[in-house]
Amino acid sequence: MSQLIPEEMRRLARRSKQPEWIEPMLATLTEQYFSDPAWVFEPKLDGVRCLAFKHGAKVRLMSRNRLSMNDRYPEVVTAVSKLEVKDCVLDGEVAFVSKGISSFQSLQRHLLEGGGSVVYFVFDVPHIGGYDIAKLPLLARKDVLRHAVSPSRRINLVSHRKESGEAYLKAACEKG
Repeated sequence: MSQLIPEEMRRLARRSKQPEWIEPMLATLTEQYFSDPAWVFEPKLDGVRCLAFKHGAKVRLMSRNRLSMNDRYPEVVTAVSKLEVKDCVLDGEVAFVSKGISSFQSLQRHLLEGGGSVVYFVFDVPHIGGYDIAKLPLLARKDVLRHAVSPSRRINLVSHRKESGEAYLKAACEKG
């Protein structure tokens, strides 16, 4: 698995057992809109934060409040269990998407009534293959994630950009 970590970044990765818990990194909220190549811009999803701990065939979905989400999203548990990577911690968000737009209200309706489908949008991989890679720069971890996780019907990788933050925000607001 270390081959997924860029050679120049390997000194930042450390061998470790998969942790029982990792604090999810939170987005930085700001009132000022800007573009800066030192920042990574991602779409805002209207879902529920979810950490996926995969060790062999065993998968634990955990909320940021450390509550199990396996019973709520069994389809996500199944999708994560089918990933080729045997040991990882994924950080993302479970969302209900219709016509390209996520809806928290539809996600809650899905939980109460069933129907429709949810997608696990993954934006980070802080631990993989017996390595803690949380100290790698975010873009390096996203590259590891892109090589380790193949998108499927239930798992999607969150897109990002390093420029045109204001234009990205404007397009998102226009989309709804």
